[in-house]
Amino acid sequence: MLTHRLSRMASLLLAAVLQPAQAHDTWFEVLPGPALALGTGNRFPAQETGIDRSFLVHQGCHLRDGSTRPMEALDDEPAALQLRPPASARSCWMQLAPLQIEVAPALVPVYLNEIAASAELRRIWDGRRARGLAWTERYTKHARVELDDGTAPAPAAGLGLEMRVDSGGRPRRVGEPLQFQVHRDGQPLAGMPVELRHENSALGLWRRTDAQGQVRLALPWPGRWLLRGVDLRVADDDADAWDSRFATLAFDVLSALPRTAAP
Repeated sequence: MLTHRLSRMASLLLAAVLQPAQAHDTWFEVLPGPALALGTGNRFPAQETGIDRSFLVHQGCHLRDGSTRPMEALDDEPAALQLRPPASARSCWMQLAPLQIEVAPALVPVYLNEIAASAELRRIWDGRRARGLAWTERYTKHARVELDDGTAPAPAAGLGLEMRVDSGGRPRRVGEPLQFQVHRDGQPLAGMPVELRHENSALGLWRRTDAQGQVRLALPWPGRWLLRGVDLRVADDDADAWDSRFATLAFDVLSALPRTAAP
């Protein structure tokens, strides 16, 4: 068993080095049981690579009574780590240990396009590339999933980069306004590009957070959605390296209420 887990950890670390060409997201999928699948994929909703439980440095769930309890790790499946949330969980989250990667220069534009990187970040990279520097990056993954319909407020989980959704005390429904909040280290993160992806659409909805770290919009289709984004910046401890935080928020949207006939 120990040999299997060590081999799996080595494979995941190798994948982190060999597959950095795109912003591979990590997110929760709700399974029967109830259970949650935590996996990484090139594009939502297809999870392709599992997460070893040893990489979980912070995880838990908010319960309906206001308390917080951890999830139970079940099976390390090839495509996703399965976890069991506690009974009456309303939302669950995790933060992974940071990892280092190096990206080949030819693949960097793909990555920057995937995260809608700013012109300033691209300018900094052009300068580094002209100096013959490699792209070295330390990244940390964060993920959250909402398990209820949104009628109760979503408390913060204290993640390094966290996304939340607020439907104003109403169930999340098609055509109804939703407010998304992005925090970094507990503070609103302004100007961050975020994308909303639907389980049945190849096209994403891009927005940028306002001065309060918020995005407001109504969604057009019922079903599973994923809010995703990457906060990329120059590393504090190395002016020639990068630091990034990935975050996802998985949630469901209900169909619109049927219209009542006029009297």
